[in-house]
Amino acid sequence: MLNNSPLRILLLLVYVGLMVGAVLIVSPGEIPLGGELSLRIPTTKDVLPKEWLEEENFQKAQETQLASQEDLEVDSVAAEASAKTTEVKKPVKKKLKVSWKPGSIALEYPANNKEALANFFNALQKVEEKGSHIRVMHFGDSQLEGDRMTERLRRRFQNQFGGHGIGYIPMIERRNIRTSVAQEYSRNWKRKSVLKKDSTDHNFYGMNGAYYYFNESDKDENASASFVSTGYTTKREKQIDRFRLFYKNPEEPLYIYYTLNEGEENILRVPPSTDLQATTLPINGGFDRVDLFLESKGQPEFYGISMDGTSGISVDNMAIRGSSGVEFTKLNKAFFKEQMDELDTKLIIFQFGVNVVPQERESYAFYERLLTHQLQYLKSIAPDCDIVVVGVSDMAKKIGTEIQTYPSIDLVRAAQRKAAKRAGCVYWDLYLAMGGENSIRDWAEMEPALANKDFIHFTRTGANKVGDLLFDELMREYKKFKEQK
Repeated sequence: MLNNSPLRILLLLVYVGLMVGAVLIVSPGEIPLGGELSLRIPTTKDVLPKEWLEEENFQKAQETQLASQEDLEVDSVAAEASAKTTEVKKPVKKKLKVSWKPGSIALEYPANNKEALANFFNALQKVEEKGSHIRVMHFGDSQLEGDRMTERLRRRFQNQFGGHGIGYIPMIERRNIRTSVAQEYSRNWKRKSVLKKDSTDHNFYGMNGAYYYFNESDKDENASASFVSTGYTTKREKQIDRFRLFYKNPEEPLYIYYTLNEGEENILRVPPSTDLQATTLPINGGFDRVDLFLESKGQPEFYGISMDGTSGISVDNMAIRGSSGVEFTKLNKAFFKEQMDELDTKLIIFQFGVNVVPQERESYAFYERLLTHQLQYLKSIAPDCDIVVVGVSDMAKKIGTEIQTYPSIDLVRAAQRKAAKRAGCVYWDLYLAMGGENSIRDWAEMEPALANKDFIHFTRTGANKVGDLLFDELMREYKKFKEQK
């Protein structure tokens, strides 16, 4: 009787399942037997759902693409920044095929939420009427590197609603191609990123999916980081009312030495803590440079600094090179929420896609699912924060003898639009705003050029144009909102 007991049968089934699973995992797929004969052995790819495999392949392709990007010493964005000292305006020799008529590419609201920007617009009204302070956070891929687009949005917002400073800046930006601020730093800084598998043993990352540290050994107990204004930094951006340093310091005291404009050095001792620290340093006024010297026998992890006003609007650039916008759920949710709460963000602009389009697929349903999950995750962390999803820009490659728009563009745009609406977010179609098919080619051929010859990234002039287009659409909707109240 015992031999046929249900428990014994269950255990036998479990053992068989484990053995089959092990075979599937280690299976080479096919073993040659000589001549034209071979033995076919099933693998996990034969039994897993198709959508799981699509997501796995997508993630692997993204990692490969990121590695290839990091191997490049100078890409089209960095080359433009390093070569340019001043922007020379030349007569326009060619007009774009599209005419930018006000309201022609409107913001699209989800069917079930016509007030998807009401939280942000109500906050904007308080800024206008009461002088309060709010934040706009601009997440994106390499299309945003160097503060492109974000810089233009910041200046337009601050000119209309007030505000000072450059906002949140990651602790170390290796490419250092912003025009609004330059960075100088010691060479012992290291970076951990959510984009790299096995990069770290925890998921306590900063807002840009990374953290920075300097002491892996007892001999390396200090590092420096400086933030320097440039010839392009505006008077508003130079003005600091509130300077904060974001970090976690769980082991040993942290000593922060800081100076403004090479003046008197000050020191602050911070005790250890496992919580997020957002330390306000008494740095205010117009800055030419802020110097930080950090010292600790532990291994503190740094995320970034913020240079803000106490009223008006701050606008942050969160460029994540190599990202497809599907990594947010890998960040520690409680820790991410702490940072969002500290920064009091009222609008997220979510702009990804240039790393997705080249991975040409027959279907992007898996990408739609991933993106929907990310947007829902962000809304659960910051329920009072509205989200605008910016669709991917036009991108082109050589097809035959012609430079033509990627065939996958329409599928990616459709996935982004559906994900935005499923998650209750607003969608803006940048591809159509540019002029649609092959518009990136037209932008690259203009004088001055609005896009680089890689037919992917905007020049700074083109990025400013996109910033203006998006800002104007937001303000058009804001005007409607106030009229309907």
